[in-house]
Amino acid sequence: MVEEKTKDNVQKSKEHSKEDIASLKAKVTDLNSKKEEWFNKKEELNKQISELVKILKAVNPEIEIEKKKENELKSKRDDLNKIFREQLTLSKDLVKERNSITNKFGRGSNPAALKSRLDKLEYTVETEAISMDKEKKLMREIKELRKAVMEAGEVSDFKSQMSEISKKLTEAKEGADKHHEELKVLLNENKKKFKEYLINSKKVNSLKKEQRQAFKKFIEFKTEFAKLSAELNTALKESGEQLPPKRKRIKKKRTNSSNDHYVKESFIDTAKLIEEKVKEVEEKIRNKKKLTTKDLIAMQGSK
Repeated sequence: MVEEKTKDNVQKSKEHSKEDIASLKAKVTDLNSKKEEWFNKKEELNKQISELVKILKAVNPEIEIEKKKENELKSKRDDLNKIFREQLTLSKDLVKERNSITNKFGRGSNPAALKSRLDKLEYTVETEAISMDKEKKLMREIKELRKAVMEAGEVSDFKSQMSEISKKLTEAKEGADKHHEELKVLLNENKKKFKEYLINSKKVNSLKKEQRQAFKKFIEFKTEFAKLSAELNTALKESGEQLPPKRKRIKKKRTNSSNDHYVKESFIDTAKLIEEKVKEVEEKIRNKKKLTTKDLIAMQGSK
């Protein structure tokens, strides 16, 4: 009676083990299918990126030439704007100095008028008989006039200086405006000319994000697949079963194949490096910085 019960328990245990193994096989098969699906998607995205990068690289030399033209126009415009600001500051300083003298000695206080008045007062003091009080008063005025003549000398040629400044202001403004308009036209032309380039650049950026997500999914399913495969192998050994010959052949073939879908550790390390480089390139694109040939090659990814 006891023996029959024991046999029954063993039979149930075996049946239960078979059910577990069948469940594990189904899960492993499903994970393998999903793993391959994400790997193929990553490879397809990589192919699309590679084709777009070839197009970008072909157009890049022409873009560099146009970019150089843009920078030259910007530099000329900015240099002339700088001259304009400098001359504007000079004109304001000159007007300020002239107004300071005018406020002290009146509107007609140009250097020549002040010097003439000074000479007359000095002549009066030297040649005429005047009282002590009047002499002191004239001497104070003479002292102020001498100081005024010295200060007025700095703006003695106000009209000619302002005329020269005005001329430079006009030339700088007209030149800056001219280069600015030329730059606007060039930017507009290049925008139309390289519209497809910009579209493809954005596509590459978008596809790289999608590719990284696909690679991440592939790694997730591969990890889970490896884990459950190990569990299945253990369960098969414990039950006395062996892997089907077909599975062994497939496994061997896949291991020796140059298109091995099982990612090696070196591939994973390389992929991580590429992913970091791609992030740097994407940051350059967002900040509208110049892309080097190495940047474009990095964007192709790697198998």
